[in-house]
Amino acid sequence: MTVDTGFGDGDLDLEHAIQKLKPVGDAAPEILPEKHLKLACQQLKSILIEESNVQPVQLPVVICGDIHGQYFDMLELFNIGGQIPEKNYIFMGDFVDRGYNSVETFELLMLLKLRYPAGITLLRGNHESRQITQVYGFYDECLRKYGNANSWKYCTEVFDYLTLTAIVENSIFCVHGGLSPDVKVLDQIRTINRVQEIPHEGAFGDIVWSDPEDIESWAASPRGAGWLFGERPTQHFNRLNGLDLIARAHQLVQEGYKYMFADPLSPDDKTGLLVTVWSAPNYCYRCGNVASILDIDERGEREFRIFQEVPASAAAVPPRQLALAMGEEDSQEALRPFIEAEREFVQLQAAGDHDGAVRCLEGVLRAEQATVQQMPDTLLSTLFERLAIGYNTLGMKHLKDNNTEVSCKFFEKAEALTDPANLHMNPESRLVLRAVTYNNMGCFYKSFGKLHTALQYLKKAQKIEEKSHGRCQNPAGTHLNLCALLSQMGKHQEALQHADKALKKLEAAQHSQQQSQPPDSSGPVATGSTNSESLICVAYFNMGAEYEHLKKASEALWHYQRAYDSCLQELGEELGISAGHCWQVGALFGHWQGANASPFGRFNKGCPGGSHALQNPGMEKKVKVAIHKLFGSTRCSLVTNVVDTVGPAVVAIKHKDGRGQGSGFVFSSDGYIVTNDHVLGDATGSDIVVSLTDDSVLQAELVGRDPPTDIGILRIPSRGRSLPAVELGDSSNLRVGQLVVAIGNPLGYANSVSAGVVSALGRSLRSQSGRLIVTA
Repeated sequence: MTVDTGFGDGDLDLEHAIQKLKPVGDAAPEILPEKHLKLACQQLKSILIEESNVQPVQLPVVICGDIHGQYFDMLELFNIGGQIPEKNYIFMGDFVDRGYNSVETFELLMLLKLRYPAGITLLRGNHESRQITQVYGFYDECLRKYGNANSWKYCTEVFDYLTLTAIVENSIFCVHGGLSPDVKVLDQIRTINRVQEIPHEGAFGDIVWSDPEDIESWAASPRGAGWLFGERPTQHFNRLNGLDLIARAHQLVQEGYKYMFADPLSPDDKTGLLVTVWSAPNYCYRCGNVASILDIDERGEREFRIFQEVPASAAAVPPRQLALAMGEEDSQEALRPFIEAEREFVQLQAAGDHDGAVRCLEGVLRAEQATVQQMPDTLLSTLFERLAIGYNTLGMKHLKDNNTEVSCKFFEKAEALTDPANLHMNPESRLVLRAVTYNNMGCFYKSFGKLHTALQYLKKAQKIEEKSHGRCQNPAGTHLNLCALLSQMGKHQEALQHADKALKKLEAAQHSQQQSQPPDSSGPVATGSTNSESLICVAYFNMGAEYEHLKKASEALWHYQRAYDSCLQELGEELGISAGHCWQVGALFGHWQGANASPFGRFNKGCPGGSHALQNPGMEKKVKVAIHKLFGSTRCSLVTNVVDTVGPAVVAIKHKDGRGQGSGFVFSSDGYIVTNDHVLGDATGSDIVVSLTDDSVLQAELVGRDPPTDIGILRIPSRGRSLPAVELGDSSNLRVGQLVVAIGNPLGYANSVSAGVVSALGRSLRSQSGRLIVTA
């Protein structure tokens, strides 16, 4: 079976790929090439999105616990439990981390899901998370085996689509962790938005983090996430939902499985209301435990199949950088302050407390100096990345408040932290954040007039982004910053080129995003990022402003109109207004609210692509009002601009005997004119005269005519001069609702002007009667 990728890179042969991953003899498993991994992940997301948060599964079924990258032990699991599709399988999460073969493990499970979508159900565990996999090994393994972090990114995008729970024949509820005080009935799980990073609290986080405990009710979890839940919540949950059993994983069990909470209705039953299934033998290659799977046949009879570590798994020695993550519990406990500080940073940033977020990380790094030296590289890199983001955010915040001295100090800290000499930070992330820092420093120096210094920093940012091959998140923002700066320096042609590059990158990114969901939420976040529709509006307007500076009115008009259309699409009533998404548009229009402000050529005072966001939701209404006010006056300015530019090329056309009159325009400087065929009537070339705007009158030559389309072509002698001419546009770029300006000589009234909109597209103008004008 093959998967049609639809991306022009060929089909992915599932059978062949699965066989390559299953070694024969001493052969090593072959992981997917990166391009096939990307395609498999994209295809799998389209399958997973169709599954419910409580996915129904039919008997017979094999229920499996944590695997944790112990790939060869997972192959043994299939040998013991049976092969798909003869048996249905449920894997209850934690496929990756800690073990040495997480890549092979997850790739095989993905391929099996693609090959047999109904035969295998993959639940999300707490380790199917960007944050956790950067600490406990999967991220490092992807770097080691693929040479970059792309494979990790593709897989973590799939994590967001994994279903949360499964239910077997409406009686056995399968979940990675356990229960939540926020969930009483299964329908509450069905309503969770699962396509996201696992949150730190709430029902979603609870069901992947919670643990059962021999207590009566609920208690705080020592893990720092989820809950400890006891017998009474378990009984209550099973009774409300008509369940016989909760099957879960998440905890090492030396015997492979463990029942808890006896059923009060069946006191003689040696089982219980809940069972923990553990499927990674000799966990972390040192715990000495056996593993199990729960095999349930067509009649619902349960049997635990026990198995031990296979020799191939024992031969897999973990790399040095995973040693701490897989070491003793006290070593893992030593990491807790850093993990909690990183979580707190994210929460404080989201709440707008950027000072508190930075103090949180700086404090834990100072207080735990001894542990820092032993920390896994991935966790340490994550902390430094967060701190660099915090410094940039505070720098832009203080710049916005005109605290330039404080702002400069934060940018200098960010620059020092992202220096290539900092070997603690992941090189790829350091490169991205250094570009962000340079970009913001460019805005900093531009804000108080040091334009050449600003240009140096923005050029540095651009150079990094060009070398990063798409890893930097906002190269379009850098081009927009360069456009604004160069425009302010009077370099309008170069500014136009940067605006055009920004627009191309934004439209390409928008198209790519439409092809794959959801938006990436991994890695360092550039503080100047905003959504693409807002930046597209900015790019169009910048291009319009630069074309106006270059005296190209028709191009300016077209780009201003596209900017307006983008703004309406982004901020219009039909889509609502989001200040968080549209701050950049708000900043743009904030420069034009003065009564005497010109709507053109002013944008270079702003900082498009800069990094301070509109935080006040009350600005939403002001932004919307400003847009309509702006374009109310802008349209008038556009019309006068068009008249000034195009008017000299408009001519009056008359018959010598006065039998007809009309308008036309010069479209070639050597004297060619287009007009309507009905203006020509039955005249010949010698019967027609043309009046120019300088009051000169010339006899015209009839070049050609086409009555069905009502078009006629004339030519007048140029007499050695270059006549003012209109440049013809491309009608394929027209959109319904676009502004139209008409200039002509109706009924002999020279230089009359009217304005309207494009009312329709794709209509034929051909007429057998020859009468195309039916109203006046």
